[in-house]
Amino acid sequence: MIESEEYQSHIFRWLESIIKSELLGTLEITTEPDGNPLPRPRFRESPSQPHPGVRPLPRITDIPPHEFREQYVNSVNELVEQYNWHQHTQTCWKYLRRNQDRSDANCRMRIDGSTRPVTVLDPDTLSIQLRRLHPRIANYNDLIIFLLQANTDIKHIGSGEAAKALIYYITDYITKSSIPAHLGLAALMYAITTTSSKYARIPQWTPAQDTGALTILVNSMLARTEISHAQVMSYLVGGGDHYTSHRYRLLHYTTFDRTVRRHWDPPSQPPQLQTVLLDQNTTPNSGSNSDQPQSHSAPTDQSNLSQRQQPSLPPDNEPPLRSLEDEDLITLTLSNGSISALNQQQDYLLRPPTEPFNSMPLYEFVGLTEKTTSSYDNSRL
Repeated sequence: MIESEEYQSHIFRWLESIIKSELLGTLEITTEPDGNPLPRPRFRESPSQPHPGVRPLPRITDIPPHEFREQYVNSVNELVEQYNWHQHTQTCWKYLRRNQDRSDANCRMRIDGSTRPVTVLDPDTLSIQLRRLHPRIANYNDLIIFLLQANTDIKHIGSGEAAKALIYYITDYITKSSIPAHLGLAALMYAITTTSSKYARIPQWTPAQDTGALTILVNSMLARTEISHAQVMSYLVGGGDHYTSHRYRLLHYTTFDRTVRRHWDPPSQPPQLQTVLLDQNTTPNSGSNSDQPQSHSAPTDQSNLSQRQQPSLPPDNEPPLRSLEDEDLITLTLSNGSISALNQQQDYLLRPPTEPFNSMPLYEFVGLTEKTTSSYDNSRL
């Protein structure tokens, strides 16, 4: 991008076409009088004028193209004014120290009222500084906000440190525990200090005092635990201890990958058998909302699948076994005194030749089909 101005120009135009920070149709910088933040335009709802977030969207199949374009621009601008026009709240300064000012410069959302007439490449960091024609509108994509009718955000992440930081942030966010370690330790310290000051002069605690100390500990930790609105509502309506709208299935992708590789490059030795024993009374430990039982993987002998033994070392005159990566995977489900076997590779390769199974790709086959036993089918008849 530094060496080619033409390539740089193409990148800038592409980013400006998909990332907006101003109302559609704006060509000049919007200024703030006397440096005061521009207030968000007030929208007065009425039965004849519903909020833009719940209003039916214009459809290009119902009106001429030029009318649709006009209504599209008006709808997007109203949505941006109500959802992406930033106004400082307590959330903007929730992590400030006591001696820090609640100002534009310290806004956590980084909406500080600054503008930029054109997109430039920072000479020091080599990062792209996008054009900003409005001081208070957060970045958005007009098509996405039009379709979602909600608050949206969009950011260009090219490569380098910014891309690594983004991947770390997303991974940390979706895998974070319910309470961070430092908050848990702080809560534990608070509980110990409070309990010590309350029962310091008591030589021997009674069961009631033990219960009181435990109550202080639990309450102090729960008070520092983040609980989302979705979690609370799911609990209140009896949705159970999970907060996802879908159920998940396991895809043993590596076994399919090995099958394809063996087709093109057959191994010199036959693959070993790997089994997965499943107990219907156990719960999964995969981090997803799946009703599949927990699995324990171990290489076993086909003649004695009920015994799980560590493979012994081969004698000096025998070739070593192939690695676990060359093993086939068979899932054994233990339920109601019976054993059922499952091999995803064979299920897919031997799927019915009729539609819709015949044209199903692997992803859809695993996600949309379910394998049942004959006894279960007979019980339903």
